[in-house]
Amino acid sequence: MALTGHKTSAITKSKQRAARLGIRHDDATRAKLKEHLTKLNQNMLAKKKGIKVTVLDLETKITTEYDSIRKAAIAVGSYANALIKHENLQLNKGYIKPFKNRYVVKVNRI
Repeated sequence: MALTGHKTSAITKSKQRAARLGIRHDDATRAKLKEHLTKLNQNMLAKKKGIKVTVLDLETKITTEYDSIRKAAIAVGSYANALIKHENLQLNKGYIKPFKNRYVVKVNRI
């Protein structure tokens, strides 16, 4: 029987904790855990932290590059999902109108 949605009481949690207290993993298990954590850390360092976005302001003629879609959206006074939707219109339908009639946004997906 699945206990989906079941809430464990504080008393039961404390009993479970007391039962496990003082029990240590053996050396083989600790080695596996250490290897796994090292691998996770290497993967996190290898991953990008965001997608580069270039924004050209047509009024001031200034081009700015941002480290993520969210940061670019904040700079132009919008939301990230609005920029993504605009990008999809550009890619799928050939939509060429500037974002908010002012910004030319280029998302640099590699």
